[in-house]
Amino acid sequence: MDRRRALALIVAMIIAAFIAAPAYASFLGTGVTFDKDFSNSVNVNVGKIAGLGDTAFGGADMNVGVSWDIPVDLTVVAGYPYGYGGVGVVTTGTTGYALGLTMDEAHGAGFNGADFGIPLSEQGITKTHFSKLWAAQNQIDNTQAFLPYSCFSGFPAI
Repeated sequence: MDRRRALALIVAMIIAAFIAAPAYASFLGTGVTFDKDFSNSVNVNVGKIAGLGDTAFGGADMNVGVSWDIPVDLTVVAGYPYGYGGVGVVTTGTTGYALGLTMDEAHGAGFNGADFGIPLSEQGITKTHFSKLWAAQNQIDNTQAFLPYSCFSGFPAI
């Protein structure tokens, strides 16, 4: 009977050692960081100026620019032990977007009738500017943990 008790005590001590050992073990796991900025811009410039010597001119110019940006900065860490004998994952970072649109336009015309004996001189130029930015940024903070044992008693957590 004493052998059985001694064997039961040894088995209990081994099980207790396996339960307590992860609390003092080193972190076993991995961390991945993804930091990338996806962006680009497109600019289109169209313009034409036409004239008849010093008598008349007409012109138009338009510049349209579109730019976009998607920044992603995420860090994920997963490993064992997380707390006392558990497994966990921590995710943190930011994601977002930005879209920009600009437009500049100029058009005009002019006439000088002095070369033809006409006492008339006119000129007009109109300019338009438009600029708009749409953007948002989101923060991600997420922690998932599985703790199979209570950190106070060493027994499985319910």
